[in-house]
Parts: sequence; structure tokens; C-alpha cells
Amino acid sequence: ELLLQPLYMRRKAVVNGEAPVTEAEVASGYPADHNGKIDAGVAPAAGAPLANFWSRALHHHCIIDDLITERDDEALALLTDVRAATLEAPLVGFAVQFTFRANDFFAETELIKTFHLTKMGEEWTLEKTDSTPITWKTGKNLTVKTVTKKQKSKSKKGAVRYVTEE
Repeated sequence: ELLLQPLYMRRKAVVNGEAPVTEAEVASGYPADHNGKIDAGVAPAAGAPLANFWSRALHHHCIIDDLITERDDEALALLTDVRAATLEAPLVGFAVQFTFRANDFFAETELIKTFHLTKMGEEWTLEKTDSTPITWKTGKNLTVKTVTKKQKSKSKKGAVRYVTEE
């Protein structure tokens, strides 16, 4: 993991517009047989972050993409960094750290999801997960849907009232 730290720092700097990306770095991400065949597109202006980098990266994962809803995309656009780290012994597993800009959805700027693994025979299996509690701001909880329903009043004939439920 210590070997990855310089790469994590460089990636974060490029993604957040703190450092320019070089053509050599872009080209190094492609197999040799793709040289000259792929246009990586126009690089962002110096000092500009890569728009929605983490949202796009997560959508490119076949399993994670199925878990992301349209409602999640606005919050995912606020991601500035994602890192993974293995757990220290005696624990077995890994943690994924999500770093966000200050936002209108939740109070925290860092959320961590930890995956604890156990060995069953020859296979590693998920034992449990835990995560940072999220302090949702009023009306911004992405895990619930607010619905307003029209109800007829039982006590007053013809009267209608509106009830909001999560």
C-alpha cells in the first residue's frame, strides 16, 4: 500500500485540477497496440478538475453501475477522491474511503465503508460490513423517497388533505 501512495496523490491532483496530466500519462494507460488509435479527447484547462471523474469511473464498473441511481449522481459528482486500504492484522478485509467536497446532502466530507472477510475452506467470504454513519441534511437523504399523497377526509365530506411520507 505504501507503494500506491504516490499514485493516489498524483491521481487526486490530476482529478481535482491541481496538476496537469501529460500526454505520456494518458498514453501509458492504453495497451501498446492502441497507440495512435485512440484519441483521449481534449484535456481540461489547466487548473480545472476532471468533471464527474469518480461518477463516470463508478458507472464503468459493471456491478457498481447497477447499484447507482439517478438520485445518487448529483452526490457522486462531489467526490474528490476514492481510496482503498487493507485492514491491519488481526482484521482481514479492506476499507474504501470516499472523500467529498462540502455539500448539501450530508455533513461528513469523508465516508468509509469497511468489508470484513473470513476464510471458509479455500474461499474468502464477506463476514460483515460497516460504514461511517451519515448525517443527512434536511430533505436531502438519498436513501429515502418522499411521496405526497392525496387523502379524502373521513370527518368532513368532500374535504381533501395531503400527507407526506418517506
